[in-house]
Amino acid sequence: MRRSLAFTLAIPLICCACSSTGGPPSQRTDLHSQVSAILGDVKQRDPDLNSLLARSYGYAVFPSILKCAAGIDAAYGRGEVYQHNRQIGHASVIQYTVGAALGGQVYWQIIAFPSKSDLDDFRNGQTLVVANASGIAVHSGAGGTVDLPDSSTSQVRPNTGLMLEAALGGETFWFDSLKAGDWQYSSR
Repeated sequence: MRRSLAFTLAIPLICCACSSTGGPPSQRTDLHSQVSAILGDVKQRDPDLNSLLARSYGYAVFPSILKCAAGIDAAYGRGEVYQHNRQIGHASVIQYTVGAALGGQVYWQIIAFPSKSDLDDFRNGQTLVVANASGIAVHSGAGGTVDLPDSSTSQVRPNTGLMLEAALGGETFWFDSLKAGDWQYSSR
């Protein structure tokens, strides 16, 4: 049991350690295309979220986060970070939660930062406990918005999967600036 638990927890960390946040140029092009598709869909179908992003100082878009769960959840994804609608870097996310959970899903997440200090907290490190409650079967578009303690807002929408979950844990982010190309660690 302990070995399988350690293995389950190690997989997302290994994935993160073996790849940069943006990946090689071809993967960054694919990632940018996925982010653009999500933002285009939001612009057409979700005027409230589109308005929130337009008013925000910055935002992070993770177009495809893979989550697997069997009591303990582990999730990993990569995305892009924007300030005033201009890309400033790439980010990776790892999420661990513990609770009643079984299954797997792929979802996207957008985090809107209303102020410079909120975006700086994301880039420089801040801890946030997350609570998840979801039920998804095969294909679904239902999602939710969560107001975070630092005044940021997180929008999550499942793409596909089969999962039931009621869990508590945390999200960890790594930020890679386009200017400096250096790693910056951030926990949420």
